Amino acid sequence: MENLSFLTRKIKTAALETICIAALLANNISRIENVFGDTETRPINPIPVGINWTGWNKDRLETKDAKVIDKISADRYYDVAINPCYEQNSTVSSSIDSVPSMSYEYMRELVKDASSKNLNITIKPLINAKSQGSDQTSRSYFSPKNIDEWFEDYTRIYLNLYHNILDSAKAQSRDIDINIGTEIDSILYKYPERFDRLIDTLHSAGFQGRTTYSIEFASELDTSKIHLLNNIKVDYIGIDFYVSMHKLYSKKHDKRDVIDAEGNIARQEDYVVDEGPYEVLYYFNKILASASKPVKFTEAGVRSIEHGHRWPNFDSRIKGNADNYVQLKWYQNWVAALKLASSQRMDIIGTDFWITDNSDITEDIYHADSTGYSYFRKPAEKAIKKYILELNSSKTQNDIKK
Repeated sequence: MENLSFLTRKIKTAALETICIAALLANNISRIENVFGDTETRPINPIPVGINWTGWNKDRLETKDAKVIDKISADRYYDVAINPCYEQNSTVSSSIDSVPSMSYEYMRELVKDASSKNLNITIKPLINAKSQGSDQTSRSYFSPKNIDEWFEDYTRIYLNLYHNILDSAKAQSRDIDINIGTEIDSILYKYPERFDRLIDTLHSAGFQGRTTYSIEFASELDTSKIHLLNNIKVDYIGIDFYVSMHKLYSKKHDKRDVIDAEGNIARQEDYVVDEGPYEVLYYFNKILASASKPVKFTEAGVRSIEHGHRWPNFDSRIKGNADNYVQLKWYQNWVAALKLASSQRMDIIGTDFWITDNSDITEDIYHADSTGYSYFRKPAEKAIKKYILELNSSKTQNDIKK
């Protein structure tokens, strides 16, 4: 989840995207009856959901952390993406501090406990620049002065994660994914072959799980990054989805045919369709059209703040009053789009929601900020629980697992 990096591009492409979305709506609006109407059919490939787990200064897994795992498992989420954070001094630094924000012991215990509760695991490191405050400190702008030195540190971070966490859990290592990059897209553009080398190094060390890379996706133009990922050795494509939504509340008034018992059109009736899911589906289509591999939304979410849907990746710098309805509506549209994507057999393997507002995940779960990303104990949580209930009524958790 990153900063203001694509504001200019969003403004330039907003009109084009609105026109294209309208065209998609025209083509797909009649399909909504098959997913949400009285004739609802079960999704063909249910798309499961998980959460991102971020923390700082975590040394041991405490009882309160274990209770969060119990809750996530009981609520039948399928995945936990563990986000150890690392720092470098600036965007041009050639070295990275190798000490993670969570201790190896903490992450080992977290992996062990979550795996025992039938949760899949993704290790998803985040590299941050210490000098925060402007667009140019975004990890998307990293440009190390010495790329060889930088990648030595970067590779060492991954080998340490493997040897200190995954190698000790070899029995489960096939069920653990590694994200080999998160939003360091300027480096991906310049040095895609370096990520292939990192994957080869991990495999040589003994890693047997799947790999991915997560691009920051803030507008349709970011599909160019997907083409890069098609050509490197990742098993699936990660999307950190932070696109401005313009049709959050839009409704379409239309007519539909009512068919009689003999199959003839008896009459037409008026009905109203929520257009919001089709705006999300528009981007799903764009992403899948560019991808030659399965896709996972490795981050997606929105704050419960006024106009939060307009600037979903602008974190705490957007000020305003709390607005739970914005967040609720965004999540309702998202899970509705997942249903549509499932019914259309889109190759989407999951979504991990971004809920991080605090340094301790227990705060995000039990004491969510009123204007933050966490949806727990807010109206949006009910929409997600409803989706998970429907998902699990059509497929068991073991069937959904990788």
